[in-house]
Amino acid sequence: MLLRPEDIVIEELDENEHSNAIIGRIVDRTYKGMTLESTVEFDHNGKRVLVSEFFNEDDPHMDHSVGQRVGYYMARRLGGCTQR
Repeated sequence: MLLRPEDIVIEELDENEHSNAIIGRIVDRTYKGMTLESTVEFDHNGKRVLVSEFFNEDDPHMDHSVGQRVGYYMARRLGGCTQR
């Protein structure tokens, strides 16, 4: 599946927080000027994806830490992506 980077959303989650998103962890991150690239490893199968987000220094949820538990899903306008 090919998606535009702006169609992917990463939501930071607490350790015990439930989400309908695909669950994973940040394993790497790289600042590239106006974007933040985060590598997410999925809990259920160990596969990794690279997510590019436009960096907003005023958003406290934008600076994902390595090891941070996250939910990974498509933007709502695409109908969402749920774990199977």
